[in-house]
Amino acid sequence: MELDLLLISPPYWDFYSPFLALPSLSGFLRSKGFAVRQLDLNIVHFNRMIDKQGYAILKELQNNDVYDGLDTAYKNVFKANDAKEFTRKSAFIQPGQLSGQFLKKNFYQFTLDEINFLDGIFHYIYFNQLYKKNYWNKLMEFELDSIMEEVSSELLTDTLLGNECMTLIQQGLRLIGFSSTSFDQFIVSCIYARMIKRIHPEVKIIFGGSYIPVLVKTVRPDKQKKIFDLCDYIVNGEGETALELIIQYTSKGQGELADIPNLCFMDPSGQVVHNAAKFENFQQLPEPDFNDLDFELYLMPEIMLPYQSSRGCFWGHCTFCDHDANYRYNFRSKTAETVVENLAALKKKYNNQHIQFVDEAIKPEKLKEIVAEMEARELNSLDWMYYSRISGEYTDDLVQRARALGCRLVLFGVETFNLRLIKMIRKGISEKNISKNLSMFSKFGIKNIIWMICGFPSQREEEIWYDIDKLKENSPNLKGVFAGLYRLERNCDMYSAPEKFNIIDSDPDNPYIFKSHYNGELIDQNQIFSLYKQEYAPLVSELSRSHNRYIIYFRQEEQDEPMERGLSK
Repeated sequence: MELDLLLISPPYWDFYSPFLALPSLSGFLRSKGFAVRQLDLNIVHFNRMIDKQGYAILKELQNNDVYDGLDTAYKNVFKANDAKEFTRKSAFIQPGQLSGQFLKKNFYQFTLDEINFLDGIFHYIYFNQLYKKNYWNKLMEFELDSIMEEVSSELLTDTLLGNECMTLIQQGLRLIGFSSTSFDQFIVSCIYARMIKRIHPEVKIIFGGSYIPVLVKTVRPDKQKKIFDLCDYIVNGEGETALELIIQYTSKGQGELADIPNLCFMDPSGQVVHNAAKFENFQQLPEPDFNDLDFELYLMPEIMLPYQSSRGCFWGHCTFCDHDANYRYNFRSKTAETVVENLAALKKKYNNQHIQFVDEAIKPEKLKEIVAEMEARELNSLDWMYYSRISGEYTDDLVQRARALGCRLVLFGVETFNLRLIKMIRKGISEKNISKNLSMFSKFGIKNIIWMICGFPSQREEEIWYDIDKLKENSPNLKGVFAGLYRLERNCDMYSAPEKFNIIDSDPDNPYIFKSHYNGELIDQNQIFSLYKQEYAPLVSELSRSHNRYIIYFRQEEQDEPMERGLSK
């Protein structure tokens, strides 16, 4: 069958589990009768990079000068203060062993420290080399060619050339879509699109993904034209209907570009046209289709599929959130009956034991409906984790029933325990319910991970110490604390109305740098950074079993002790 569309997920992203975007689009388009292929070049590139460069980079880190220059966050993960200690801790990795499969195959044999060590090495190899590139200050002027040169590498280009994409083009493929969830993925999409266009200018390229709305809002309209040197169409929003109509337009000449929702394109006069937005009827979308993906390539020790029971955010008021406003304020949820029906269908098709709900957050009342439907259908053969909000609506009964049906882990966005800051960021939670929820879930054997943010605009040192004390107080009920310094992103309410949040000035090239005050007194950001580095970050590391949710999910405490083992390569 002639291929209608190739969907590509580019580097750099999660390497433990498939990302949901491509399977969701593939499931929809295949339900409409289109021939679609999905290609996860992110996981392909990750495995190639670790195999080809991993052990050499590991040996580099054993050099004193290199290790001394390492970010403190990595040193906390490695639990090594100097190169000598790092070398000792890395002794379990022999030449030729460092690979994703080395972790995957020995996940339940390694100690927890060894797993976290490998996870830290993988993240350093895959992401840190990218972040050393000096392209952030070029983003606002959208110096696209220069940024692509910074990021491009022989290994990166070989990942595209050595895969089936070029073969499919030679066989007649004429439409390719790239899905980007981050700026890094978008830049790689640009690099790959340029390569394809130079060799096969007849191929039409589509850029889409959740990063696109942020990009369109951030980059000036006159600069956006540069993107169309590399692509033909941009999908700015949800992609199901847009891709269906693009396929019909490009392959059959049906319809008009002006009628395709969420589409951006350049008209004959050279003007960029932005079509009207459309939000899918989420209830009617089919379950995702993972058929093209090789689960063995991902690092998770057992098959875990991502699933989304809702789109948008049912709360949608957080002032630090940089999600596109259209996404935030257009919340839609599938019925509990449809959710459980989809989960059962995925289980039957892929024989997966685990599900990761990737909703922004699931309401307690929706969880109650899903739990009741799982009970009614006796769907008790799945283990799962989900994201939620702190809420007074949780009850012992609901949490206990969720645990009985396989809930292993819940992830809460807490951000801060301080009431003044909770109000400022419009989080809509209370300190009392934070502790209550953490205690309740822990009591019934569900692991808790929370997100925290340090260094909000106007946040004083004593307020950071308050959060530190509350983290210690709640530590018996925590398995992970994921924390970082606040970033003033251009797509958030704080950036749009800085005076409302005591922000005086900001650095356009660095979202971490801004000036703020509390009651007229300037906040010393250097002191905040120092407190975070010396006290906050080390505590977070101490309280967390891992900085990786998959590791916390899959590993049980009784597996932490060393054991006799024969490790697989």
